[in-house]
Amino acid sequence: MPPDEQSGIFIGTREWDVPSRNHFAALLVARELCEATGEPVTAVNLDGYKGRRLLGEFNFPKGTLRLIEKWLPYHDYLREVARHKIVLQLDRSHVPGQVAGDALLCRIPCVGGDGAIERIAFCKTCGEGRTITEIASMAPDLLKNPELRDAVVAESHERARERLSFETVRSELAKFFARLEGATRS
Repeated sequence: MPPDEQSGIFIGTREWDVPSRNHFAALLVARELCEATGEPVTAVNLDGYKGRRLLGEFNFPKGTLRLIEKWLPYHDYLREVARHKIVLQLDRSHVPGQVAGDALLCRIPCVGGDGAIERIAFCKTCGEGRTITEIASMAPDLLKNPELRDAVVAESHERARERLSFETVRSELAKFFARLEGATRS
């Protein structure tokens, strides 16, 4: 998606009942960012009426909260993510980092989260070792400054190429299995 066609914040969490996802806190931060910057927010709501009711309690400015309310094929989901300037999440579950991987594929910054991909590819904007306030303070600059977004994306892709690419992982696996094979022969 061309940068001049991107707008808003994509919320990278969607689970109200998983405390480590910090979905409630991510939505609060997003509402504050929306009010401060005028950027719209997109959230996934697969909880139907209950989720819409909860989201309504956040009192987003009229017309600024967009909901995705059904599972999308992966390529359609990526198109949705790519429409945004940033992905915002406050996940503290140390998961592999699928949402950050999606942000990498879409060439947009991921702000927050402490999954493996966040820590490796988005180390300057991830949530590892940062408070919610620190994470929230990074977002306005990224929303306003396309050059900064480009720099974060370029750095994330370089780190991903060095540490997460198929070529790198293949090489690491080859070394691992060679050591394993050597250890079993001993």
